[in-house]
Amino acid sequence: MFHQVRKIIGPQLVLALTGSLLTCHVDAATASRPGGSGMTWMRTADTLYNGELVIYDQLGVDSYVILNSNLNDFDTFNSLGVNYGLFDPLELGIQTTYMTNDQHNTAGIRSYKGIIKLRLLGDKDKDGYAVTVSSYKTASPTDVANKIGSGSTEDGTEINASYYGEDVNVHLTFGAATADSKYYSPDVVYYSVEKQYANLGVEFKVSDRFIFGIETIQEKSENVEFDKNQIFAFSLQYKANKHWDFDFGASFGVPEDRSEPAKSFYVGFNYRLDERRAPAARRSSPIETRVTEKVTSIPVPESQPEAKPTFTKQPKAEATVKPAPKKSRASHKFKVTIKNATGSSATGERVANFLREKGYAVASIQSVARRNKTEIRYLNKNSQQALQLAIKLPGNQDLRKMSSLDKGIDFEIVIGSDMVQSIR
Repeated sequence: MFHQVRKIIGPQLVLALTGSLLTCHVDAATASRPGGSGMTWMRTADTLYNGELVIYDQLGVDSYVILNSNLNDFDTFNSLGVNYGLFDPLELGIQTTYMTNDQHNTAGIRSYKGIIKLRLLGDKDKDGYAVTVSSYKTASPTDVANKIGSGSTEDGTEINASYYGEDVNVHLTFGAATADSKYYSPDVVYYSVEKQYANLGVEFKVSDRFIFGIETIQEKSENVEFDKNQIFAFSLQYKANKHWDFDFGASFGVPEDRSEPAKSFYVGFNYRLDERRAPAARRSSPIETRVTEKVTSIPVPESQPEAKPTFTKQPKAEATVKPAPKKSRASHKFKVTIKNATGSSATGERVANFLREKGYAVASIQSVARRNKTEIRYLNKNSQQALQLAIKLPGNQDLRKMSSLDKGIDFEIVIGSDMVQSIR
C-alpha cells in the first residue's frame, strides 16, 4: 500500500472479515508485496515459504495540499526492508523509512518497524486462496520537532484475505488502528488519530512479465481533522526473472485534502533469495498418498538363486526359435494436453517427448502463468490411468479430478518449476 497506510499506529479491534473465497486450485503470479502490515505495496494474504528471504526497497514522493494557498508540500521517502519465512505459515520482517520534508527542509529516519504475519487458512499454491492476520510495531520514531513524525509509537493489526486465479488475483483487507497524520493549521502539525480502513485490490496478469493492479482504500475516523475518506491506487510490476521484480505505482486521494497525501508516486523492487518451498512443508493429497503407497509397496524378493547345475554329458543343442515379428504399435490410447508453467519451452518439449516415448499422444503444448507444483488433471473414468501416469512421470505430482476437459483430451498436465530439475 501507499504512504498514508505506512503511518498506521496503535492496535485496535480488527473489523469482522466478511464474504467468502473461491476454493478452486488455480495459480497466478502476484505483483503484491508478500510482507506484513506497514508495507506500502498492496496488501495480500500470501506469506513467504520456510527459509525464503525477500529484500525490498521503495523510493517515492508524497504531495500534500496546503490550505488557502496555491502551494503544495512534498515528502520524499525511502523504505528498505527484509522479510523471512518461518515454519511455513509465519513471516517476520524489519523495515525502516527515511523521509525528507520539502517545506521545512528537514530529513531523518522516520521509523523502524517490526512485522509479523501468520497464515490462518489456505495456501496460495495448493488451494488458490489464503487468509492471514498481520500486525506491526514501530520503535524510535522521529520527534515531532523534526517535522517528519509525531514522535508517537506506531502499532497496527489487520486481517488479509486473497484469492489467486489463473489471470486475476483479488485481495481484501479489514483493519483498525491509530494513525500518525499530517495536518496544516496553517503550518504543518503531526497528531494521532484513530481510524478504521478497508482495502480492495485486484491484479491482472497482462503477460508473463507484466502485472497491473488497481486498489481502492476506504478510511474512516471520528477525528474531524482527519478528512480523507477514499484513495485510489494503481501499480504495474515488471518481473525481470525469478529473483527480481520491479514495481511502479501512484495513488490519488478523493477529495485531495490537507490531512493526508493528495498524490503519491513510487518505484520499488523485490529480490527473492529462495523461491523453493521446503519439501517437508508440502502436504500430500489422499490420491497422491495412494500413488506413493503404490510405488513403495512392491515387495523385494528374499529367495537366493540356485547353484549352477553341472552336466555329465553335453546337452543337445535346442532348436533355434525364430522370434515373433514385432507388432506395430497401435494408435495412442490416451491423448494429453501440456500446460507449461515453468517459463522454459525446452522443459515443455522434454516432457512432451517423454510422454510420447511412454505411448501417450501429445495434443498441444501451451504456456500458462508460472507455478511451482506439477499437477495432473483427469476425468473420473480415468482415475486408475491417472495414477499410472503419475508413477511414470519423474518427481511427485498433485492429482486433481476435473468435471470436464477439452474435447478428446484424456489428461491435462500442468508442469511446474519442480519438473525442471526432475526431467533433463
